[in-house]
Amino acid sequence: MTDWKTSFDNGVANFKRKNYKEAIELFTTAINAQSPGHMALESRAAAYEQIDELKEALSDCRTLIKLFPDRHNGYTRASKILVRMKEYSRAVNIAKTGLSRIEEPKGRARLETVLESALAAQTNNEPHQELSECYISKLPHELLALIFEELVETGQMSPVRMCHVCRQWRQVMISMTKMWSRLVLYPDWKKNKAKTSAWMERSRGRLTELQVKSLNSLNLWLDQYGKDSTRHIERISFDIDGDNLPIHFLLDANPVSLYWRAKYSNSSHMRLPFRVQNKAPLRLTELVLIAIPIDWNTVAKQLKNLTKLVIQGEGIGCAHLFGILERSTTLVTLRVHVTDADNFDQDGRICLQNLVELKLTKGGAVIKHLELPTLEILELTRMDVDQALQDLSPQEPSLKLLNISRCINFSETRQLLPPSLTSLSLTGLAAKPDGWIEAIVKGRCPLLVHLDVSATRIGTGCLLRLIATRNGQTVQEEASPTPIPTSLESLVMNECQEIGSEYLSHIRAKVPLVTCIYERKNRR
Repeated sequence: MTDWKTSFDNGVANFKRKNYKEAIELFTTAINAQSPGHMALESRAAAYEQIDELKEALSDCRTLIKLFPDRHNGYTRASKILVRMKEYSRAVNIAKTGLSRIEEPKGRARLETVLESALAAQTNNEPHQELSECYISKLPHELLALIFEELVETGQMSPVRMCHVCRQWRQVMISMTKMWSRLVLYPDWKKNKAKTSAWMERSRGRLTELQVKSLNSLNLWLDQYGKDSTRHIERISFDIDGDNLPIHFLLDANPVSLYWRAKYSNSSHMRLPFRVQNKAPLRLTELVLIAIPIDWNTVAKQLKNLTKLVIQGEGIGCAHLFGILERSTTLVTLRVHVTDADNFDQDGRICLQNLVELKLTKGGAVIKHLELPTLEILELTRMDVDQALQDLSPQEPSLKLLNISRCINFSETRQLLPPSLTSLSLTGLAAKPDGWIEAIVKGRCPLLVHLDVSATRIGTGCLLRLIATRNGQTVQEEASPTPIPTSLESLVMNECQEIGSEYLSHIRAKVPLVTCIYERKNRR
């Protein structure tokens, strides 16, 4: 008893001198010398609190409450410590627990004071708690999965990055095989082998999209996982750089979308890289070929019900193209380089009732064989523009964008400009497009907001008149019988050497967005 009392008294003396660490050691000696008394436990908790070791202080308070549940000391100090730890709900709960157990008036009074302080701290902290609280973690697993699916499919977040946020997100992401159904095969197979293995495991082998950036990686992947791993693929992309590649390779797949871009030193014509039994029609609805020499004699017959067809870098003959169009009247996007349009002829027109975008390189004669009731975007490159626009059916389609690049014979085309145009691009023209601009000045294309005249010999005068007509107007009076045309919002005039630099400040002051590359170079 004497040893315990001596240690406790020395601990109290050191506490008063603010030697808290020495006091803690002495209080610990006193506690170990006999079964813990409430005075030694409370004193050590107070010393721990003074040196901000709040977890140890709270532990002593819990022991005090367990051994002496009828004394208020453990409840009051524990509540105060929890407030300091910003555990306001726990502080309130432990004060209420003490009030339910303590009957002594003096102890109840102290507990009531502590409870009021804890409640006040909780109320003051509620706005901050609402801002910092993670509500997404409270969502049901199914709803959280739908949110993650939207983020991944729209490209706002990658599955791997989302797995590193927290344990809950990782569990949700790994449980969703759909999130891992898109695989990219990079050139460095050894570096990405472990990542590919994890992807295959989490997708459970049911890939729906495959992007190939190296044919060597594709072969190694097929060797490891087998040809069956491609059977469920819906979308395939080959984006391959390099000349030394095999010309023929086949996959056991029949996807709905194919993007294929590569550079081959051998110009031999190829077939699409899918092994289809009995040369049955392919399921493709989207086909994009960039610089790929294709054997159209075989491939064209396998294509039907396309909604998107893009052929660039390598051309396609009219006979094969129209064979595809006859079987794909629901096309929405058509961008092709035609090789023999001038020598092609057929009776009647093919109605592409859903076609919204048409881009033709050469092959302007194709237009006279098409009926395009829903066309909104038309891009013409290297052809007779006058003839192409005259052949359009209907005569005034509801075009919103017209892009004419490196074309000839456009002197009369300005009379055929659709009134619905909102964007007009005239680029790389050898002759001056001033007549086009003058037609717009006189009222053609009242809805036009974007104009691009890059790499042309356009003069400054017609541009100034257009800007004065469109962007120099005052607010229309109610009594005016004709509506004022919309103002130009953007003007692009890169590489236009005949535009006087002294007028650029005026043009910029009138048009909100002006691009002029030569002006920026001269300033440097």
